[in-house]
Amino acid sequence: MKSTRNIFTRFTAMILVIVSLLGLFTSAQAASDKSSMSITVKGRSITVTTSDISHKSTGTKTCGGNKLAVGVKGHTCCWEYARLEYKKIWGTSFSRSNGINLLRDIPAKERKVTAANLDYFFSNAKPGAMLRVDKDSVATNGDNNGHSMIFLKKEGSGGWFWEGNYDNKGHVRIHYWSWSSLVSQYGGKYPYVKYIIYPGAIAIKPTPKLSISGEKYPSGTLSKGKSFGLRGEYTGQGGVTISEVTAVVMNFLYMPVKGFSFTCKLNGATYFNTNGTKGSNGKTLNNTFCFNKLPAGTYTFLLTIKTNQSKMDHTVKKTFTIK
Repeated sequence: MKSTRNIFTRFTAMILVIVSLLGLFTSAQAASDKSSMSITVKGRSITVTTSDISHKSTGTKTCGGNKLAVGVKGHTCCWEYARLEYKKIWGTSFSRSNGINLLRDIPAKERKVTAANLDYFFSNAKPGAMLRVDKDSVATNGDNNGHSMIFLKKEGSGGWFWEGNYDNKGHVRIHYWSWSSLVSQYGGKYPYVKYIIYPGAIAIKPTPKLSISGEKYPSGTLSKGKSFGLRGEYTGQGGVTISEVTAVVMNFLYMPVKGFSFTCKLNGATYFNTNGTKGSNGKTLNNTFCFNKLPAGTYTFLLTIKTNQSKMDHTVKKTFTIK
């Protein structure tokens, strides 16, 4: 009897823990949605709510160019919802004009739906902007294969969005999307941030980064007397420029090896090529370092690229042995 009572007690405790965890999960889910939010547009405060636009007001006969009823597979309406909410916020009709597209100066390849891109784009966007993620990358083309939302606020590693017909059942929500979750939900189907449009949008530059390709540097075991070609191309984008490139080979005592040091001051250039850009010695990095002259031993190759934005600086460190 005592054993049965203990089993029942443990079972009851387990149920209570599960219920508690479900409650926490439900609370966490609820915390990611709001019924209203105030935003500032053109110096005035506007409150947007989940009841601003009803499915009826979107015009069911032309919603998304689709006459299917709400809830029927294939029914699309997010664009109509966003268009009407955009007009409520800005007091003007939505226009797919590149002249008011925040991303108009950014090429398609730099507008992929990634967490880094979303964070950068919405760090520069104003509340009330209309976001379109799409299979089509051309902003002025018709919106037929994607999803539309209204941006409300950037917060942490994500943002708040007013999202109409998110469930194909005509419902509206004010939802918090972490950038990674938004990518997971929509990035696979709609790979491009097609546009972020709002009146007076000032074009931003491509996402700041140092693009790196074709790196080839010594590692592992090399044969004595053999050459080793260095390769690597570095391009600054989105305002990132390269100020200086240095390279050195050090022996096992971590002392520089004579003839194996390289410096190139670029003074704000956006491109460096180890086999094409000349340094202060009038030679490329590849032609400066003649590995076939190194005696047997263990060495360390160190390359440092400095930019005008320190977080974009790049370092390569390789240990190799000559035998």
